[in-house]
Amino acid sequence: MYDKNQIFCCIDYETYSEANLKDVGAYEYSMHPSTEIICAAWRIGTREQLRTAKTCSWVPSEYKNIGTIDILLEQMLRHNVMLVAHNAFFEQCISLNCLPKYTRFGVATSPKRWICTASQAAALALPRNLEGAAQVLRLPVQKDMEGRRLILKWCKPKRPSKKDPSTRHSDPAELQRIVEYCKRDVAAEVELFLATPPLHPTEREVWILDQKINLRGFEVDRPLVNTVLDMIETETDFINQQTAELTNGALRSARQRDAVLSFLQDEGVFLPDLQKKTVDDAVKNGLVTGKAKELLEYRQAISMSSTAKYPVFEECSRTDGRLRDMLLYHAASTGRWGGVRVQPQNFPRGTIKDPIKACEILALGDLELVRMIYGEPMQAFSSCLRGMIVAPPGKVLDVADYAAIEARVLFWVAKHEEGLKAFREGRDLYKEMAQRIYNVNHVENVTKDQRWLGKTAILGCGYGMGVDRFEETCLNLGQEIGPDLSAAAVYAYRDAHSPVVKLWKNYELAAMAAIENPGKKYTLNYVSWWVRGGFLWCELPSGRRLAYHQPSVRMVVNKYKQRVKAIYHYGIDSYTKQWCEQKTWGGTLVENVVQAIARDLMAAAMLRIEAAGPWEIVLSVHDELLAERDIFGGGSNQEFCRLMAELPPWATGCPVQVEGWEGPRYKK
Repeated sequence: MYDKNQIFCCIDYETYSEANLKDVGAYEYSMHPSTEIICAAWRIGTREQLRTAKTCSWVPSEYKNIGTIDILLEQMLRHNVMLVAHNAFFEQCISLNCLPKYTRFGVATSPKRWICTASQAAALALPRNLEGAAQVLRLPVQKDMEGRRLILKWCKPKRPSKKDPSTRHSDPAELQRIVEYCKRDVAAEVELFLATPPLHPTEREVWILDQKINLRGFEVDRPLVNTVLDMIETETDFINQQTAELTNGALRSARQRDAVLSFLQDEGVFLPDLQKKTVDDAVKNGLVTGKAKELLEYRQAISMSSTAKYPVFEECSRTDGRLRDMLLYHAASTGRWGGVRVQPQNFPRGTIKDPIKACEILALGDLELVRMIYGEPMQAFSSCLRGMIVAPPGKVLDVADYAAIEARVLFWVAKHEEGLKAFREGRDLYKEMAQRIYNVNHVENVTKDQRWLGKTAILGCGYGMGVDRFEETCLNLGQEIGPDLSAAAVYAYRDAHSPVVKLWKNYELAAMAAIENPGKKYTLNYVSWWVRGGFLWCELPSGRRLAYHQPSVRMVVNKYKQRVKAIYHYGIDSYTKQWCEQKTWGGTLVENVVQAIARDLMAAAMLRIEAAGPWEIVLSVHDELLAERDIFGGGSNQEFCRLMAELPPWATGCPVQVEGWEGPRYKK
């Protein structure tokens, strides 16, 4: 909790720019020469004073208002004042890079002085945006949506006309309305700040490190990016030309959805849509031949979404060659990070065995050489995306990741001693699982394909996946196994790892008991459950808590037509991204807990490594960590891996394993 005498300054900026904030990120946006502050608003006081404190505002274009900024600057320069904002990284960047246009200096504040209300809402699994969080919590001040529509008009250039050749809006009445909107945002942010608890102390340190990483960014090989962009443009023109020739001019591009479907129908091919999986399956399974197949192959190449990341690399690193603001703190309800813009979290694995060598070949800019060595150029560009992330001159990248971290944490949480023993002894659990599924007489006789299914079962069945879902999962991974083999895999997993199955039931019963007995705490398998203040809380071994809003237990009819109890809570739907009531059960609760613990292990490792000195972390990608290290500054990849594998006291006994490498360029 905060000291009752602590002073807070809640800030909000409204800005104009020719740059698109969503496209380039807050840092690059704040550095763009056209970016200007339209107005700012703020409140100052203790937590007790904030709700009724006066909201001040500053409009740079109004001369009479020019001195007001001194009040804000004074607070920002006082190290004992905490600065509060919604999506605080934006306010940090504007304060640092835009204020000098008006005050002759920027305010370089430490992330330690900032509090982000969006992050506090996300930590409660509430909507991250101010509008959504205010609505869910029924705050006394809601976001002004009419004012939002106005600022969306003012924040970007307008189309000039003969009557008004300017590209900026200037109506004084609209400007005053925007100022009132900005002040209303501050009032709503204050209410959200007061309504949400501060982050757990350790989690607060994690958030501060997250801000440092986003401000630091990672180095981009801009010359190579631009070379690839030139080749993509040339290859796109070539594919469009081939498409036009193939269709006798009926199509200019394979991206023309309706025209492609119409051409396919003329060729006797009827597809329900042109989604990636539909097209891939049609080509792979021989459902199309001749011109239809050629056209779909052109569409596969030209529609490859991963190559669309190259323009993002270029656009977001123009200031100094570094890509910033790419990590999203607490993107998932479990606390896991997400990615924005270039999104390294969803880079394709790639098909090239030596992507580092491939990057050297791409750097030559010879498209025909790329085609000769790698076949489809677009596929080669996609495979080399990671290689665009490099170590700056004089530095090296240290990269390491946790091996099968979720399976290891799951067995630890379930107190599955036999499974833990297998991991500690270094046995191949994937082969052992396959041996059970296929009734192979000896584990050494398990084939590569059989091991693949064993691995998929180990990694996929730990959260209660059923037969139909497992079969679908295998199909999505490119393997058609059929219902019988799917059933064999699912039930072989449950038989071999019964403590995991027991955990599903126990966590469900504990959560139900907590909901039905508010205030009473239920603890088992390293985790505690209780209800307070409208949330079901799940306290993890690290001390961090997961939150489930407005939980309830109701009677439902299951697939066996039995009346049973079920858990409901409100949250953000992972598919629709809408706030809605959701049904959950023990398997999902176990999944949440395991993923959250795995995330906490990563967060603890990040804090350790950053504190060790030789490393500066630049990116976290799922269970993988990237850091820059001076070549002659001490440290080694072996030490990096050792620090990452070190367990915090709360995770004693968890059999983590870390594998790593060092080099000048990122790869998989």
